Amino acid sequence: MKKILETLTLCSLVFMLFSCSDGKAKNDLLKIVNEINRECPIQYDMFTCQKAELKDNDLVLHYTVDESIFPLELFRQYPEKIKKFGRSAVFDEDPELTELIKRSGCGYTMIYKGNKSNEEVSIHFSEQEIKDVLEHPASQEEILDWQIESSNAILPQQVDEVTTLLVLEKDGEDVSYIYEIDDVAMDFNAFKANQEEFRENLKETITQLSNAPQSSFKAFLKLLCRNNKNLCYTYRGKTTGQKVTLRFTNSELRDITKDYVQD
Repeated sequence: MKKILETLTLCSLVFMLFSCSDGKAKNDLLKIVNEINRECPIQYDMFTCQKAELKDNDLVLHYTVDESIFPLELFRQYPEKIKKFGRSAVFDEDPELTELIKRSGCGYTMIYKGNKSNEEVSIHFSEQEIKDVLEHPASQEEILDWQIESSNAILPQQVDEVTTLLVLEKDGEDVSYIYEIDDVAMDFNAFKANQEEFRENLKETITQLSNAPQSSFKAFLKLLCRNNKNLCYTYRGKTTGQKVTLRFTNSELRDITKDYVQD
């Protein structure tokens, strides 16, 4: 779901990229570009990295976008929001990258091509913008807020015949996915009666997503853990207004993510 955080980057490869020293940057950058291209295409949820190139002292990554999930028009409608989100994905996730990137002296461009329209939009960070970002790092709370804001830009979305994801909300210690259920087509009382079983199935799904190597949801869970937030799924009946909330505490999330989350 949100995050789009890892979908915007090839983090490990970009990390290697910015470890280059100024004197041999061009040769090392070309080696990394070749390595990326050997691994392409690389699937990241709704984005697929197709190729990389070094052009005019910029690392340029080319992606295709699944427009059925993420309409390309959103890049045009919310350019600053998308750039903020890209900033968090590229520059705020790894503190070690912060020091390495200062020595690179290059820019960073992401080009997105719609899989249906074939239209293209791009996000570019100049050398100065990268320096500005690193001199004024965002807090983990700000990154989480950007994640939520960016996720809501593509909502509501129909999940299945009876379920619509309406919005992602932050309220105190809870970050909640809010769903609307067609309670004419589905017996909401039966759903309520079996909510514990449903919660266990949901926890298994969360665990699987958190362990997927290219899952943006994994990065989202990291943010929840670092901000001491709980994760909630709230289901509301469309006609009756009945509500069921399934809550996963921060402690539970930390247990799920213990292999890769470090405070």
